[in-house]
Formats: sequence, structure tokens, C-alpha cells
Amino acid sequence: MGHYRMIPDKSVEILLGELSRDIAQRTPGTGDFPTAVEGLELFRRNEPAPPVSCLVPPSIVLVADGAKIMWVGGEPYEYNAEKFLITSLDLPASSEILQASTSQPCVGVAYKLDQRVLINCPGKPAAGQKTRRGNECRDRYYYRCFAGAFLPSAFFA
Repeated sequence: MGHYRMIPDKSVEILLGELSRDIAQRTPGTGDFPTAVEGLELFRRNEPAPPVSCLVPPSIVLVADGAKIMWVGGEPYEYNAEKFLITSLDLPASSEILQASTSQPCVGVAYKLDQRVLINCPGKPAAGQKTRRGNECRDRYYYRCFAGAFLPSAFFA
């Protein structure tokens, strides 16, 4: 399991704002909501909540607004509009809502991954990219993989 910081970019901030508004409009209240795309769910929480035990399937989760923590083996993995969560296998965990309110709910998308998809998404930079400042190159790769999967409005058709 990992969480990756997205690349700071004004256009990403604008897209996340649009995504947050789209999700809020499509989620009538607290809960998880399936979409027309198999494996893609929207979620909304209107208030902070203590950790709740769960089994997390292989998935990529983006919080468009608000913040959550996934506790795995006593280790916290915080994710929010700046960091997304990737899990590659079923994990027993606890999920906690850190930031949420009725006027600014914690909203996001979760896409359940098929193990076959994981095999085709290698954890290395694209050919010709040079690694700079630690994991920046890897993070850019995952961001492109992630953003290409979630941000298009086609998922909300």
C-alpha cells in the first residue's frame, strides 16, 4: 500500500474543484455510491468519524475534498486532495474521516483494481525520464496513470 503526492499544478487544483462539485451533486448524503462504470464508486462523508474496521480491496482512492486516514498495522496513511491512496491487495485496515462537514463534505472516488490491471501498470518511470529529487519521477508516473483514469468526465456519464 502506498500514498503518493500529486504534482502541484493550478490546472489540477481546478480539476479537483470541479470533481469535488460533481461528486457532491451526485451523492445525496453520507455513503458509498456506485456509478455506471464497474468498480468505480463515489463516496461522501458529512462529518469526521473515528476509525472503522474494513477490508480494503486493491484500489486507487482519490479524496477530492476533505481528508481520510487508512490505518494498517498501526501505521497511518493520510490521503486528501494532495495525496491519493493505492492498494495492491486485500488489506485489513481501519478507515478514519479527518476533515468533513455538511457544508464541505469529504468526497472522492474509489476505483477497485483487477489484479490483471496491476500487472500492466509497472512502478517505474516512462522511458527517457530522469529521476530527480528522490521519488518525483515515480510520483509523476503514478499521477499520470491515476489522473488519466479518474479525472475525465466520461466516468460520470
